[in-house]
Amino acid sequence: MRILDNIHVFIFFLFFFFFISESVLCSIYNCS
Repeated sequence: MRILDNIHVFIFFLFFFFFISESVLCSIYNCS
């Protein structure tokens, strides 16, 4: 079960990082 928990945490951080990076890129390049 420990590995499964790590996978869930990894997916959560991956999604969170994607959201943050998208926000930063939009702020830099002025998304329409």
